[in-house]
Amino acid sequence: QSRSSAASDVYKRQTQSTWGAVQTAYANGSSTRYLKNTLGLQVVCVATGVKHLHEAAKHFDIGLYYEANGHGTVLVSQKALSNLKQALASVDYNKHNYYSKQQSNRLYYQYHYVLEALVQFLELSNQAVGDALSNLLMVEACLRVLNIGVNYWHNLFTDLPSKTSKVVIKDKSKIRTTNDETKVITPQGLQHDIDAVCSTVADSRAFVRPSGTEDVVRLHVEAPKAEDVARLTQKLSEAITKNSDLNLSLIHI
Repeated sequence: QSRSSAASDVYKRQTQSTWGAVQTAYANGSSTRYLKNTLGLQVVCVATGVKHLHEAAKHFDIGLYYEANGHGTVLVSQKALSNLKQALASVDYNKHNYYSKQQSNRLYYQYHYVLEALVQFLELSNQAVGDALSNLLMVEACLRVLNIGVNYWHNLFTDLPSKTSKVVIKDKSKIRTTNDETKVITPQGLQHDIDAVCSTVADSRAFVRPSGTEDVVRLHVEAPKAEDVARLTQKLSEAITKNSDLNLSLIHI
């Protein structure tokens, strides 16, 4: 990661570009914490659907977005790409001015290598819609540049257990949520019940949202242990079906 931090240092000192990641509420909490706490990225949560993630990612100069189902890509603005190329040119021009003579040669090649790789990496991204082959090549490039293996990459963080349940409902419009779909607005009292149930297990969360493709609502539960997920799912399903106006039944998927 010394290569990565070296490039980041030069890039941040010479540009004003913004970096960020966009997720939906379905993204595993461990991934969100890793992006925020380890990588220091700004993370934005939006409604489910690629169109929402793509639009939000455009607000960053370099915006990464992926849905939990794998749909996504990396967007890079012309400003960011131009800044990167200028930073690379500046490193070349000031090769012997950044550091003492003892450090200059080694750090020059380190900075140059990673900045050049980053430019090529971003140009590899399919910014229109993203595609599996382009994303696979970008992953391979990351592993090679950072000199890490697949196992190390896989173990950067561990997903928390989670479960999604489909709840059949006569009129899904009766459930309205906030724009990022993490909180229920109506019916009144449902969000309070969800919060109360989740408060019984530390680091757990849950949300309910109307499906965009079926006349159902979806209940998603995440917790540190699988048994906690099962227990919370049962309690939350009971809390939801308690509202007779919704006439719900629970189906696990």
